[in-house]
Amino acid sequence: MRKKLLNLAMSLDGDIVDEEGGYVWIVGDGDKHLDTDANFDFPAFIESIDTVVMGRKAYEDIGADDYMTKKVIVATSKTFQTV
Repeated sequence: MRKKLLNLAMSLDGDIVDEEGGYVWIVGDGDKHLDTDANFDFPAFIESIDTVVMGRKAYEDIGADDYMTKKVIVATSKTFQTV
């Protein structure tokens, strides 16, 4: 069985996006002491996986260019499709 990992940013009230459908809030308030840059190697993580699942809004905002060698699944309330 394949390992499944979840990498998700979510506010304490359970929201993933703000009222306008964006996720600018994720960048924080300028305080970097909790950043995980030194603890988590995101490029190595991406290299170790074969499939990326993202929501429609994330796909529209960032696309799948960074994941060209991966299978990308875009999940929406309207459809579920593989890109």
